[in-house]
Amino acid sequence: MNYNTYEKAIITGRKRRTGALVMKFALERGYGVVALVRKPAEFGHRHKNLKIIEGTPYNPEDVLKAIKGCDTVISTLNNPRKSDLPWAAQIGPTDVLQRTTANALAAMKAQGVQRIIRQSTIGAGESMALAPGLTRFMVRHTNLKIVFSDHTKADRLLAASDTQWTSVRPVALTNSTKDKPVTVDYTAKPGMFVSRRNVARFIVDCIEDPDYFQKAPILSEK
Repeated sequence: MNYNTYEKAIITGRKRRTGALVMKFALERGYGVVALVRKPAEFGHRHKNLKIIEGTPYNPEDVLKAIKGCDTVISTLNNPRKSDLPWAAQIGPTDVLQRTTANALAAMKAQGVQRIIRQSTIGAGESMALAPGLTRFMVRHTNLKIVFSDHTKADRLLAASDTQWTSVRPVALTNSTKDKPVTVDYTAKPGMFVSRRNVARFIVDCIEDPDYFQKAPILSEK
């Protein structure tokens, strides 16, 4: 990889889950990282190559400020709910991912940034046909339908842009720390699970890989 081409990434998303792992791996690779966080005093991460900016991805002005000087935008945001249970109620607007993606794309255009990677999900858009049966059932019959609809619309915004976008679509996420082989595909039925650790590593791996530009790879473990 040519680290002189992509040197600094802005990461938005929950800093205790996949977002924290993306930040960790990016810093280990030598990237500079900008973290846009709502409450910097409560943000427990520190690193010489980590810059913390107070703000929220819901505010276009905050995103524009944070993206300045970055080469890559990485979003691990999800549509928040009260818990991970399928029937859990939404917290806040139902179009969080659409709004934050639109804000990122507008800021990228203003700053001349081309690369964006968004953590989406299996079942977004056309990938619903490849989703496991249980996933399809849950989307039809629970509040997950709101989350998946938001992911789909956010992915469409990326696809309609003229950026070097990648929409990463993992299957069901686990907190496993084991290094298992990962399958990356577009048309085959995936496995059931993939760890957040492997998803985060893939996101950092593909920052500079043009093979994933304008594509939506599906990730699962063998």
